[in-house]
This record gives sequence, structure tokens and C-alpha cells, in this order.
Amino acid sequence: MIGFAFMFSSFISKSTSSTTVGFSVYIVGFLTQVVTIFGFPYTDNFSNTQRIIWSFFPPNLLAKALQLLADATSTPQDPGIRWSHIGKCAPNDIDCIITVSDIYIWLVSTYILWVSLAIYFDNIFPNSSGVRKPIFYCLNPGYWSGKGGNKVEEGRICSCMWSVPTLGNTYPDDEDVLQEENIVKQQHREGFVDPNLAVEIHGLEKVYPGRTNIGCCNCKRSAPYHALKGLWMNFPKDQLFCLLGPNGAGKTTAINCLTGITPVTEGDALIYGHSIRSSVGMSNIQKMIGVCPQFDILWDALSGQEHLYLFASIKGLPPASLKTVVQKSLAEVRLTEAARVTSCSYSGGMKRRLSVAIALIGEPKLVILDEPTTGMDPITRRHVWDVIENAKKGRAIILTTHSMEEADILSDRIGIMAKGRLRCIGNSIRLKSRFGTGYIAHIRFSATSANVTPSREDVTAPACHEEVKLFFKDCLDVVPKDENKSFPTFVIPHYKEDRLTKFFEELENREEEFVEGHH
Repeated sequence: MIGFAFMFSSFISKSTSSTTVGFSVYIVGFLTQVVTIFGFPYTDNFSNTQRIIWSFFPPNLLAKALQLLADATSTPQDPGIRWSHIGKCAPNDIDCIITVSDIYIWLVSTYILWVSLAIYFDNIFPNSSGVRKPIFYCLNPGYWSGKGGNKVEEGRICSCMWSVPTLGNTYPDDEDVLQEENIVKQQHREGFVDPNLAVEIHGLEKVYPGRTNIGCCNCKRSAPYHALKGLWMNFPKDQLFCLLGPNGAGKTTAINCLTGITPVTEGDALIYGHSIRSSVGMSNIQKMIGVCPQFDILWDALSGQEHLYLFASIKGLPPASLKTVVQKSLAEVRLTEAARVTSCSYSGGMKRRLSVAIALIGEPKLVILDEPTTGMDPITRRHVWDVIENAKKGRAIILTTHSMEEADILSDRIGIMAKGRLRCIGNSIRLKSRFGTGYIAHIRFSATSANVTPSREDVTAPACHEEVKLFFKDCLDVVPKDENKSFPTFVIPHYKEDRLTKFFEELENREEEFVEGHH
């Protein structure tokens, strides 16, 4: 019955449906057992075909076995059934169609059959995200050997979603994004394999089909939603790439596509040479990545230590090293004291730290962190930043965040997404020089000289203001962005950095003049 239940679970995704199906199987099983006890179909009056079909349902075999046991012990003179005689019929069994030994063989055989079908159906039927494998995936040699997976044709991961329109060819507006796209496209056309790249994204698109809303008078169909509109990017090894963007920009969708949670609509991505649109490739990819999802996926009944033991075992770490690795991981995220506490008692920040530790355990080649420091206090956040920074060696890390400070400190390169597109890309200095406001200078005026009384401060302030504004205008060609009685603010653009040296030299030369001017 366990294998039979596994097989049915491949078709059922809701608890309400499982309850209904479970009770239905119970009722049907009770009725078929009653029929079996009355002799159907294990007598000479029925054919072998009928008996074979009937024996595929496990409760029928159980009922027949109990009947044989009851017949063998119906009177005090009956010898019963001994283990050494399970292959023989009881003396009072006139028909002798099936023995206890035959029933054992049938139960083991049907268990293997139902479990095999459960695994097969679980792979070919789409999950809640629409991901499934091809019908004949098990005939692909790469599925058994683990080799290959670098081409889509080797076994595409299919989607149950119907056809939706794509955007076609679109071109980015930003020059850095266009340059990145051209480099990736050229490598893709030439078939060039760069050993220093961990991830290559080739025109990744994700379109969610519209829904049909049926009303009392009409039917309306919403338009398809383009979550990703063609991403072309390379992620080098030993680097951290940070994806910035508002909610709904497509960051999490891109991560879900890379990890196989969501099927892609168009395009492809290679992770260490394995295609995300290949069933073989995705199987290999999932063995070499660690993921910290946006929302914690933890078991309330397990402690933090037990979570790490579980995931370390799944990733194939040697049993002898599990204790050392788990203790080290707990210490890195400062959860040693709470190691034996169940995760349901953890705060939000502690759960995020545990998720980060799970993602990093087992030395994965690619680590994907989706907003990992959400809910952490500043001190713990800084400590986790150190953990992530130390983890960059020997692997690639993709991090999504809303924090510009986090991206500036951790990332080697930054990509900013909006509305499913990559809007700009580059390192922190490059983006600051192109899109930053520049340097901000705050000037404070004070009348502290013995020659200036408080009553004269209002008289001298306008002259001081004008003198300072004239100085900034002559040296840097800037005017105050914000100005009040004693606190003007100047913004110096990045492209005027070359004038700052002369500006400070002139300021030092006129220091006494400005001091005398009381500002």
C-alpha cells in the first residue's frame, strides 16, 4: 500500500483531494477484500488473467493471505502455516491456486512496480510551477550516467503552460548593458567556452500566460505578463554579482529559472556548462548549487543543527566530517548557542542566518542568495557580510538585495533590473561615476570673531554667502543646490573631479581670508 500511495500522490497536489482519494481507496479496498474472501478470483472458475489483474491491488492479496491463514488454523487438528511450508498449500485447500509464498512475491513485485510508476509520473507530470521532464526521459543515457546536459536537445525540461507570445528582438538603452549583451552573444555564436565563467545567460525570457475570468455576462482574458524580457549576462567564478531592483523587477524570477523551480519561456542559461533546459543538465546543476530563498523554507520541528546535518547529508558529505562541518557553519552565522533550539522558536533574523548557512554548507560551486540579510540587526548583518565575503573564494555568488550599501560592500559587479530588463551593469565605481550625484559639500557659517558682534551677524551673513558662492562658482562652476541662512549645500558632479585638486589648493591659500570673514 505504501508504493500504491506514492503512485497516487503523483496526481494529487491538494490535501483536500488526498483526503477524498484516501477514503475512496479505503472503501473500495474494503469491498474488494470482502469479495476476495468469498473466493473471487482465486478458484478454478476464473482465469489467470482475472487473477493477475485482481492481484495488482494490494488489499486483495492481504485478504487472500489472511483467508489462507484462517483456513490453515480453523480447527485444533489443523497444522497451521510454518515458515518452512509457506510454498505449500494447506491440506484442506482443495483449489490450491495460490500459496502464501506466491502472495509474498506478488506484494514485493507490486511494491517495486508502484514505486517505479510513482517516480516516473512524478517526473513527467508538471509540478505547481509547471516544470516536468519529457515522457521518455528515462530512455536518455545521460539520465543514468549524469553525463552531458550542455545542450537543450538532450532532454528539455518542458512546461505545461500553453503557448504565449514573446517579445522578439529588443535592444537595451544603456551602453554598458549593450556591451555585455554583445559579448555574450558573440561567445554564444562562436561556441566559445570561457573556463572562468560560472553562469552564462542567453536571452532568458519568462512569460506568464493570461488568465480567463468568467463572469455572468462575459469572459475576459488578462494579457500575458512578461516577467523577464531577455537577459544576456555572464557571471565569472570567484566573484559576487549583485542584482538590485525594486519588487517585481524580475530578480527572484531569474533565480527561480536558474534553479529549475520555474520553466523558462525562451532562451537558455549554462551553469558550469550545463543547460537549465536540459533534464540531465538541471540534475547536474542542482547537485552543485546552494540556495537561500527569499522566504525561509524550514521545518518547525527540527533544530538549526538538525537542519544542517540533513542538508550536509543530502549533499553527500562524509559522515565522519558532518559534526565538524555543522559546528563550523553554526559558528559562522552565530547560531552555536541556539543550535539545539527548534527553528519555530527562532526570530526572523535567526531564520535568515540559518538559511544562509544551509546555502553555504557542502562547498557548492554556485551560491544564490535571495535577499539574505532581510530582518537582521546591523551588527549581525555586518557579520553575515563577512561570511559571504569569505565564501567568494572558489565559487560564484549571485545575491539579490534592495540595499545599495550591501551591494556596494559585497559585490564585484552590480546589475540593476527594472520591469524584467537589465537597465545597467558594472562595478560600484563605474555606476557611481555614471549615475551618482557626485560629491556633496556642506558649508556652515558662524560669527565667532571678536570683531563681529551677534547684532552684526545678520548684516555680514549675506556678504559671506555671496563670497563663498562666488568661490565655488569660479573654482568648480557650481551653484548651491540648497541654501538657507547659515547652511548652503553644493553638489559637485563626478565629471568635475579633476578640478578638486585646484579647488583645495585655492582654499588653503585663502584660508585666512575666509576665517577673517567668519565662515
